[in-house]
Formats: sequence, C-alpha cells, structure tokens
Amino acid sequence: MSNSSSRHVFEVLRFVSAAAQPVSVTEVSRSLGLATTTAHRALATLEQAGYIARYQASARYVMGPMVQGLLAAFFARFSLRDLAMPYMRNLALLTGESVSLMVPVGWYGVRIAHTRGMKEVIHTGALGEARPLADGFASGALLSTFPDAQIDEILRTDPARCSAEAGRAVWQDIAGIRRRGFASAEMSIRPGFAAIAIPLRGNEPIAVGAIAIEGPVVEMKPEKPLPLDWLRIIGEMEAHVRANPQRFVNHYAHIDPRSIAFLRVRQATEPLPHPGTRDRGLGSGAPLPEVSALTKRGDRSSSREPTKCDHSI
Repeated sequence: MSNSSSRHVFEVLRFVSAAAQPVSVTEVSRSLGLATTTAHRALATLEQAGYIARYQASARYVMGPMVQGLLAAFFARFSLRDLAMPYMRNLALLTGESVSLMVPVGWYGVRIAHTRGMKEVIHTGALGEARPLADGFASGALLSTFPDAQIDEILRTDPARCSAEAGRAVWQDIAGIRRRGFASAEMSIRPGFAAIAIPLRGNEPIAVGAIAIEGPVVEMKPEKPLPLDWLRIIGEMEAHVRANPQRFVNHYAHIDPRSIAFLRVRQATEPLPHPGTRDRGLGSGAPLPEVSALTKRGDRSSSREPTKCDHSI
C-alpha cells in the first residue's frame, strides 16, 4: 500500500469515527475530496480489517468490532477499574441505581466501568464515553480537583465556557463541588433529586477517578451529608489507592492534554440515538453531546473571573 493510499485509509477511518450518523461511500468521497473508487477501496480495507462495519447490513458504515478490542486494551491500562468493580456493585445494591467509574484522560473524563442497578430505568452512558471535564456532573467531579490555573486553561479552550459569564457559572459549580465533596445533577425523572459523583483521591491533588451514582439518589434541598455507608465504600477505595500509588498511576498523565482528543464512535449494532434528557455541563443550560475514541492531537470564590477565550491553544 502506497503512502498516499495509507493516508487515505486513515483519513476515512477518522471521518467514519467522527460521523454522527452511519456514512456512505458517496458521503466519504464528497467530504474528503476523494475519488469514489479511492473512498470505496479505503472503506473495503478498513472493513476487512474489522475497523469499520456495515450498519445493520446496509450500504452505510460505522466503526467495527476491532474498536472493542482497542477499548479493552485501553481499559486494561487502568488498575483502578479492577479495584472499583466490587465496590461499585455494593453501591448499586445499596442505591438501586447504576454506578460508573470515570477517569481523567487529558482534559476529558472517560467512563471505563459501570455496573447496572436494579431500577427499571437505566441512566448510565456507554462504556468508553468521554466528556470534556466541564461537560456533565461526573467529569465535573474530576475537574474540581484540578489546580485553579489549569482549570482556567481548560475553560479558555472551551468555546462554550470561555466567556466571563459562562466561566463564572462554572466556578460557582466548582465551589459547590469542593464544599460538598461531590458533584450533582438534578434528574428530570424525579424533580428535586440528583445523581451524584464523588472524586476518588489518592496521594496527588488531582483525583484518580470519580464514582458516579447515575440516578436520583440525593435530595437537593435541604442539603444533607451523604450516607455513611456510601462514604465508607469510597474511603476504602481511596485507602487502597494511597497504599499502592504506583499500581494506580494514570498512564496518560505525561501526555500534553492539549494533544488529546476524543471522537464519538458508533457500533454496527447500535441503534441511532433518540432525543432525551442528559445531564448538563457545568455552568451550562444546554444538553451536551456524547463523544468517544481516543486520538492524539479547598473552596474558591464564586466571583472568580476567567481569562479571555484563547482558541489558539
């Protein structure tokens, strides 16, 4: 395969992985400026290797089964997943709700484990789902543990939150998370009650992960402390992390976070999404998109002013 052919294959792979809908040969050809025969050859090569697949036996393409193998290898890099699973099952039994583990990768929170609750309505997202740290309560629990200077930098690069007004709202949310010790998101299915996410802290300031209970388990007003049995479970996990820091090191922490990006991946058997209520980003009134697939590229005052938008970073 020539260098140009290899380049076309990777361009097509990136295009399919970033697409919100299954794509056709014609769409690939037009969007990337490739000849139809070139687009078809690239798609055929990727399909044969398992990186893409036909969407429900149609002439359209989505990401294929090889992605699951890549995700499994990615998850295996986090020993925290093995530690957390039995504790997450206990929390699911205690609350009846689904429980997820989010970890920081660059400036994203990534769901690397979840366990289903016993309730009929399931609120959790997909394994491998990634959200920018200011998008959603679970990622926000991670963001609240970052140094203030780094949070400022993160917000400067986020077009939705780099304005002064949006930045103030984010800082208010962060102050609340730091004061309470957990993040929350009101659930429309049960007004006045919220899902929560609790940072998991090791020996370093930035949390190694966050445990999200993804159903309406906490009454928002009046504020009450979390049940002691929940806190005991979190405390046991944190004790393990502190006692074995090398085992639970984040293997992506050395990478410049500005070079890490995630793209949404849809599987061949996955139905197209239906509109629905999702948790909202910190300081935001708008629902936020779902993303996935790694590519390389103490209280604070609520009156804090963010720095100006800097889209060149």
